[in-house]
Amino acid sequence: MAKRERKISVQSKKQSKKDYSDKKRLHRFLFIYTPIIIITLSFIYAFSFDPMKPASRIQIEGVILEVVEPSGGVAQDTYKVRFSNGNIVTISSDEKKGVSKGTRVLVEENETLIFKRKVYQFIRFVD
Repeated sequence: MAKRERKISVQSKKQSKKDYSDKKRLHRFLFIYTPIIIITLSFIYAFSFDPMKPASRIQIEGVILEVVEPSGGVAQDTYKVRFSNGNIVTISSDEKKGVSKGTRVLVEENETLIFKRKVYQFIRFVD
């Protein structure tokens, strides 16, 4: 009879160790991995849905430095543009015009609300 009780107590100790490891694993998931996942997803959400500031639209005139030929069936031409303040940006345009280096363009600069990213959009060529 003593052997039987001993077997039961050994099994209960193994079961309690298993329960402890399950609780430890659950605790690790809830307090370490869950906040990391939530913070990462919130940054992805904020970055992808970062709205433009309503009053941040500025039209800037610039000069084309380089015309990059489209590749892979892309219908847009890509230009490297230098502004008067020295910034160089890359913009795309749907307009097909024989553009060469030194052509003046009008670009609209928008700033996002949360991360303050600047987005440039081609408006037109300046004659």
